[in-house]
Amino acid sequence: MLSPRFLPSRTVHIAYSTAPSGNTSFFTPLEPVWGAYHFTLRQIVAHAWEVDVSGVRLDSPREHDESTRYDFMIALPKAAGQDVIPELLRDAIQQQLGVDVTRDDGDPPTIVVRPR
Repeated sequence: MLSPRFLPSRTVHIAYSTAPSGNTSFFTPLEPVWGAYHFTLRQIVAHAWEVDVSGVRLDSPREHDESTRYDFMIALPKAAGQDVIPELLRDAIQQQLGVDVTRDDGDPPTIVVRPR
């Protein structure tokens, strides 16, 4: 898969996935572009908040249902390590997809995604 040639920055580029519906989600390494491809909102939230997918609840089923898949790409400067990726993803998911993500400390704890 050829990734666009982004300038190095802390910007997370989010696009609708164009992969066929039967494709599985996958990651690419940091060099030159870190990517998470063909992810549902639930899957990428689980990755960014470091929880299991079963611990993510979507309260916005029409806007971000399981049929909508996204690609996430980051071309970090060489001085930045992969440890910043979860935080960058958390900010980008909320800002660019127009959702609020909160932690519900119930039993079991749940990450809740709500539309703004």
